[in-house]
Order: sequence, then structure tokens, then C-alpha cells
Amino acid sequence: MLALFVQSLILAVLGMGVVYVSLILLMWTMRLLTWLYREQAQATARPVPEPAAARESPLELVLSAAAAHFLETERPPLYVPPVTRRSTRWAARGRAGAPLRRPR
Repeated sequence: MLALFVQSLILAVLGMGVVYVSLILLMWTMRLLTWLYREQAQATARPVPEPAAARESPLELVLSAAAAHFLETERPPLYVPPVTRRSTRWAARGRAGAPLRRPR
């Protein structure tokens, strides 16, 4: 029994060790790739383009504002099922707000 316990502990330690070693290798790989591509990104930096609002015509701005207002205020129709007061005693007893009564 003790031999199985020792084997299970060794297997757990080996499994956790493999996981941690692979995570450390992944971290180092990510740092290396970040370091390599950071220099390329700085070399190919582009000038910042002008904002899109400055290029748009007033008509486009009005239409986009109207579309945004429509999308924010329009809601799908709400379905309300008809409620009837004709219900059986069994249904009335099953409601959450109904008082508890003993059946007759």
C-alpha cells in the first residue's frame, strides 16, 4: 500500500514539473518574440491619419446620428400572453402567491 502511495506522489511531482517547465519555456519564447518584433514595429511606424470625422461630409454625420438614434431607441415588440381568470383549483393552488389551504 505504501509503495502505491509513493509511486502516486512521484507521478504527481513529475506531472507538475513538466507543466511548470513547459510554462517557463512558453514565457521565455513569448519574451523572445516580443523583443524580436518590437524592433521591427518601431522601424515601420506610420504617421497618424487624420480623424474620420474631419473627412466626412455633414450629410454622412446626420445619417449616422439618425441610425444610431434608431438603433438605441427601437426595441422588439413585447409579447404579453392573454391572462384569463378562469382557472382550475389545481392551477390556483400552484401559484406562488396563493395562500396555502387544505384541499376539501
